[in-house]
Amino acid sequence: MPVLLNGIRRERDGVTVIDCVALQMRKRIEHEKDIMQTKQRLEALYQETNEANQRLELLHTQYEKKQQELLELNEKLETLASTDPLTGLKNRRFFQEQLQKCMATSQETGEAFSLCIIDIDRFKSINDTYGHPVGDLVLSQLAELLQEQSAADSVVARFGGEEFVILLPELEQEQALLAAEKYRFATESTLLGDLHITISIGAATYSPEETDQSLLQQADQALYLSKNNGRNRVTHYNA
Repeated sequence: MPVLLNGIRRERDGVTVIDCVALQMRKRIEHEKDIMQTKQRLEALYQETNEANQRLELLHTQYEKKQQELLELNEKLETLASTDPLTGLKNRRFFQEQLQKCMATSQETGEAFSLCIIDIDRFKSINDTYGHPVGDLVLSQLAELLQEQSAADSVVARFGGEEFVILLPELEQEQALLAAEKYRFATESTLLGDLHITISIGAATYSPEETDQSLLQQADQALYLSKNNGRNRVTHYNA
């Protein structure tokens, strides 16, 4: 009977002895088979784990791509939600949000700001005489002109119909009047849609007791005075 014999020398009660263990070779072969099978299972498991990791990395890459696409889509939707489709300017909703932010900043820092409401003079007659496509072209080109004439931190928006609004950060009353006059003169001097048009402007400057609605009402009242006093002019509410 072939065996595998292992021994170890020890001291026991002052006597040197050798403890031996004899194991049949058949047992060793069985152990070696078990070890080999375990090794094979480990290798298979490692391969499965490696493949799973690769699939996980692929899924992670796809997830990041989808997440980026979602962020870009959200940005596009946000842009659409805050942009006037005809002129490409910001819309009334966006303007009012920015107005409230300006008010909060002014209350915190004491910095002044003003706003203008702009209305195209006799715009209805343009639509009636030349048609709505020409009227739309005038609106689009005036929007571009107002944007070009504005400072980088100004907010130019379409308020509705033929009305535009401009937020003028850090401008006091006199500065706001100068800025508004610049818009008026540029419009009067520029051919828009093969037409010469004029605009009337009402301006107002923020003070701590005002709300967003009261400030807009002040600018609207100033605009009304510009219209009633002959159009193609600038009026400040406090002037």
